[in-house]
Amino acid sequence: MLAKETQEPKAKARSIYAIHEGADSWIATSQAYPHLKLKGERHWFQHHELGYEAFQAKVVRFHNQENKFNSYFSVNSFSRPQRSTATLFRLNALYVDLDWHGKSVDYQVVLRVLEDEFLGTKVPFPTHITFTGRGLQLFWQLEHAPKQALNFWMMIESLLADELSEISDYLPSVNVDHSCTTVDQVMRQPNSWHVTAKTYARELDLPYLYEYQYTLKEIADDYFMHVWDVFDKNHAKKLAAIKRREEWSANQKLKKADKKAYEAQKKAEREAKNQKKKKIKNLFNGHTLMVNRLEDLYKLLELRDYDIRGCRDTFFFFYAWTFATEHTTLQHITSELLGVNSLLKYPLTEAEIEAKAKDVFNRLPRVKQKLYSNSTEEEIATLKANSKKGKVFRGFRNSTMINRLGITREEQKHMKTLIDKREKYDRNNERRRAERRDKNNYTQRERKALDNAYAKLTMYEPYLDQGFGAKRIAKELNMSLNTVKSDLKRLKEKGLLI
Repeated sequence: MLAKETQEPKAKARSIYAIHEGADSWIATSQAYPHLKLKGERHWFQHHELGYEAFQAKVVRFHNQENKFNSYFSVNSFSRPQRSTATLFRLNALYVDLDWHGKSVDYQVVLRVLEDEFLGTKVPFPTHITFTGRGLQLFWQLEHAPKQALNFWMMIESLLADELSEISDYLPSVNVDHSCTTVDQVMRQPNSWHVTAKTYARELDLPYLYEYQYTLKEIADDYFMHVWDVFDKNHAKKLAAIKRREEWSANQKLKKADKKAYEAQKKAEREAKNQKKKKIKNLFNGHTLMVNRLEDLYKLLELRDYDIRGCRDTFFFFYAWTFATEHTTLQHITSELLGVNSLLKYPLTEAEIEAKAKDVFNRLPRVKQKLYSNSTEEEIATLKANSKKGKVFRGFRNSTMINRLGITREEQKHMKTLIDKREKYDRNNERRRAERRDKNNYTQRERKALDNAYAKLTMYEPYLDQGFGAKRIAKELNMSLNTVKSDLKRLKEKGLLI
């Protein structure tokens, strides 16, 4: 049954205030003027406000004036006035954008499908929903997560978008906008004018929408349990044990009632589970590689004191190619490159950055398959068939990036993935040496020798306490004098005898 929306004469942008409440970092607001775009003029304007109070004042001023342009705000916040992954400061929410561009769709019908088929079963209930005029924006507010949780955030964000993309099976006109899942995404402000739809965006007031802050762990536990298979196997085992206990009695009843139906159901569940595990593993491998490579590129900037003159063009190309996918927009690439450019000691001009972003963007349609994208074997076969050379480009090798960026052996020691074979072997050998040592940093051979020394000390100690010399001890124990002298010498060298 569809929950009825409570009508308010003057809606307020509660989601904006709730998501950024208490923020002490930079928050972006943007305005787009389509009529300027048609004239070929600059049509996108972006501003940044430092802290929650400045941002709130900006939103209040905006709501108090007549506005007939598209207006947006950044969901996450940043360490400097530039919206990009490089300047990310805090993760405030997860979000999914459902669109039905150019189609006549009643958003109440979309809500009904969401409530019946998705919310509370496949995905958690959102904390905020905005009707934009031609779509719905769903938000899951988070307890403020630091930028170090980016990889985990990206996993959950991708899984939410993938689950909700199945809404097209129920409503073919409704689709998930996968280009709006990036960490620097801006979303439409409630109460702002939608130029194309010719209506104001507004927040929906539904019974299950209330002030709550999820944690990424909580969402993974309740809806995407298999994520822990790649992030924390021990936690995954605990959750699996709890789930098995909950399902055991229900399975027993079904088994007794209809054995064939039970076996068919279990087989289908196993196949679905294996497929989901494979999908999550692919996402994890791809996102981990992407995040680690980006971190290595940030580390390279830091090691070179943010002065990369001589390889700036190559650096920007590799940086953009690392995060770009088939869903990446030109605006996103430009925003990311501007963010990195703001870190440099000798930055490029905005026009130069826009030119480089266009260069990368124009190459993307010819290379659909990326190293970390999640494609089936059938999709890869199709890409191979359509490719001019019959091959699918799957990203740059480490050796290529190392050579073109001139990364030295000393710089590689500070990196996670951008390392050559020699550095890889050195790390593996160091790991094996460390694994051979116990908590006291002894190898198995050193520990055995030390145990033998303690055993001999225990044997000699009663005689030494009585003041016996080596000759007397050898006579008492019926041992060779040379053996006793050698043992006592080793015990002194190990500091066990004074």
